[in-house]
Amino acid sequence: MYGQLPEGGDVALDTHKTELTPLRRGRETQRLRLYFLLPLVIAILITEIVPITGIYLFTHRSVGVGGIHLQLSALDLYRDTIDQHAHALETVIDILVHDEDLQDGLARKDRETLLEHAAPMFDNMKRTYGISHFYFSGPDRVNLLRVHDPERYGDLINRVTTRLAERRGTTAYGVELGPLGTFTLRVVTPWYDLHTRRLLGYVELGMETPEVVDRIRKSLGAEAFVLIRKEFLDRPGWEDGMRVFGRPADWDRFPQYVVSSQSLPTIPQELAGRFERGEMQTASDEPAIQFAQRFYRPLFVPINDVGGRTVATIALLVDVSNEVNAARLALFLGGIAYMTGGVLLFILFYRLVGWIGRRIEDNERRLHDLAAIDRLTGLFNSRIYYASLTSEITRAQRLGHPISVLMLDIDHFKKVNDTYGHVAGDRVLERLGLLLREYTRTGSSLCRYGGEEFAIILPELGVETAMETANRLRAIVEQTDFDIGEDRRIKVTVSIGVAAFPESATTAEELTKAADSALYMAKEEGRNRVSRYRKSSPRASEPRIPS
Repeated sequence: MYGQLPEGGDVALDTHKTELTPLRRGRETQRLRLYFLLPLVIAILITEIVPITGIYLFTHRSVGVGGIHLQLSALDLYRDTIDQHAHALETVIDILVHDEDLQDGLARKDRETLLEHAAPMFDNMKRTYGISHFYFSGPDRVNLLRVHDPERYGDLINRVTTRLAERRGTTAYGVELGPLGTFTLRVVTPWYDLHTRRLLGYVELGMETPEVVDRIRKSLGAEAFVLIRKEFLDRPGWEDGMRVFGRPADWDRFPQYVVSSQSLPTIPQELAGRFERGEMQTASDEPAIQFAQRFYRPLFVPINDVGGRTVATIALLVDVSNEVNAARLALFLGGIAYMTGGVLLFILFYRLVGWIGRRIEDNERRLHDLAAIDRLTGLFNSRIYYASLTSEITRAQRLGHPISVLMLDIDHFKKVNDTYGHVAGDRVLERLGLLLREYTRTGSSLCRYGGEEFAIILPELGVETAMETANRLRAIVEQTDFDIGEDRRIKVTVSIGVAAFPESATTAEELTKAADSALYMAKEEGRNRVSRYRKSSPRASEPRIPS
């Protein structure tokens, strides 16, 4: 479409040509070179170190070179795990907000109705997904019902996630630190009446996330220590919670942190010293720690809550003993051979990957063109039209914006073909496409819907403004001389149907039918005019009068 594409598309638009181009020239080549050549370059650089010096540096300092990369991997794994859980909870909430019984109970603030219908759901969600918290709150954030603890209600929910959902008017989620030192993922969604869009309140789901640390530890093959900053804890509550979990509650061991959980029975001395000093950053040249005849690389992963505060740190000890031993042997025996082979491989792969990347880009460009663009007018085809309209309707429902659709058809186009030939008809279609691009605002979406029919999506425009746009386009077409070749120029007119979301229809297919129906009326009323869809308009599926 002209000006924008469906969300998630992997293409960008040239606003002068309505064509698809890769987001970044050479993207595939760069990506392939990065994936294939970066490890090769690192290997070459390593093998250039003099073997004896390399052994010394590796055993004492160079083991930690990859620490930052592993830390980023651990951070990504943590965030991905949280996001996966959050999206799962969002999916559950999306199902809940379509339950009419729950909506009726929330609208009437009927705790008994809410509890009656929500309690079985909570039991199932707890067994299936590990959901531990289930809240209903009113528009004022006053709690109506804790399904997991029905006796507690009436208090103001003032957590960051709820306030974010209130301020944004959409779903908010994040991790919050509980009084017992546990981390809870909370997802809060404003609940709007499905018909009136009136805010009825908020629904919240929460789950404890102890498996996140285990997942990071197992993924990296590491030992883990979870340290929480004392300033965010209540000492009696935390100590009680540790006793409940059967863990030692040593509040005074370190000045700034308490150890909430650990996978080793004891903390290595070097690591304990860093906890004592509050040194919780991973250095790029982090040296290995030797403990129990093994070598470990320490990593520190900061944990931020939904408010952006660093409330805890996961200290990881990644076992690199095999790496150390293997590197010593490799540096002694294979230095020169690896360096020579690495240079040759680099040259070979650099050329090969460049060739493959260019081939991929060319094929991708051709596929995009074939799948999306009408070759005659340079506009997108009906497949892209429906994808874009569906995406815009989803966005409009989320943000509360209108959308208008113009369905435009050339009057008596068959007569143009019959009188002047199909080549002349093609010139008229091509020129009309250029006019629409030139006189339609940026951000609109243009498509050749089929034959002599065109569709225009106008995001964030109501029907009145869309009518003005349609009348302007109709007048421009009427005043334009269309060059059909051989020094011949003709006049053509267009009829335009206008429909708008949500008043005319609420789905892409229905909105298209509504605009088509309005176009039918414009044709029936004499052509060269604009008609607005009304509920009394003929159905778009009825036979049309000739164009």
